[in-house]
Amino acid sequence: MEMEQKREQFNQLIEKFYERNIVNDKTDEEYLENFRLRVGKFLSQKPLKENPEVKEIIFNCLKDDYLYYSEKHIAAILKAFHEKLSKDLLDKGVSISDCCFIDILNKRTEKNNSSNVLVNQYLNENYLPNNYSKHFSTMVNIELKNERHNNGSKNYSYYTEDIYKIEKENEIAVIRSVLKDKKYLIMIDDYSGTGSTIKDFIKILKKYIA
Repeated sequence: MEMEQKREQFNQLIEKFYERNIVNDKTDEEYLENFRLRVGKFLSQKPLKENPEVKEIIFNCLKDDYLYYSEKHIAAILKAFHEKLSKDLLDKGVSISDCCFIDILNKRTEKNNSSNVLVNQYLNENYLPNNYSKHFSTMVNIELKNERHNNGSKNYSYYTEDIYKIEKENEIAVIRSVLKDKKYLIMIDDYSGTGSTIKDFIKILKKYIA
């Protein structure tokens, strides 16, 4: 009975979301493909299972409040943000070239995520060169290898503390060289949920730019 009730509540979430955002399961919007399945997987994440109060808040937000932004709408937002950012920077006596735009990376750095898509779209919509953005995957991969070594993964037994220190120092030098002429580091992402990916990424980033 409880399972049927949960299924009905989930169906209501999907139906209300579609109705509020004037979309359906036939939409050609990339992020709404297999929407029902993707929402189900999202709500089944371990961090949310371990935090039922947070899960309930997110569930209700998706059902009652969440607004879907189409690609066209997002383009307008990115242009408006760029216009405001450029003006604010000008007021400070600097320019957009003093900024470095980066994406938020999770542990699967080889996979193209929504943050990376947004950064690229921001550059394209505002006619900015690609060298205004950087992708710090090497930094994240170094920390991931060290974490797996410390957790006893046999595939990373080779990864000693000395190797970690050398790779980290080399990457710090690379990142500092990349950012030496930059005054602002701007991260673009469309995060939701617990925000753990952003927290973890910033925690790693502090080790390399502090």
